[in-house]
Amino acid sequence: MSVSSFHHHFKQLTSMMPVQYQKQLRLLEVKRLMVAEIANVTRAALHVGYERASQFSRKYVRMFRLTLRREFSLAQPRGAGANGGSGSAP
Repeated sequence: MSVSSFHHHFKQLTSMMPVQYQKQLRLLEVKRLMVAEIANVTRAALHVGYERASQFSRKYVRMFRLTLRREFSLAQPRGAGANGGSGSAP
């Protein structure tokens, strides 16, 4: 199979080009490492091949349209803000 044919078939199956798919996997792996509290953002980003956490952060926002800080504050209402307020569910 030629490279162009592979790219065509890959995009039909995933709706992404192989490079985009690889980037998404790397971004999701950093997120997984952080959610599992195995690593902070810098160590997780370096682990999957980013040279700097800032490089990872830019690519994350570009792909998911949400900063890590915002996503984690929405997904994990822990800490000082989680116990305050009226006690009603969001």
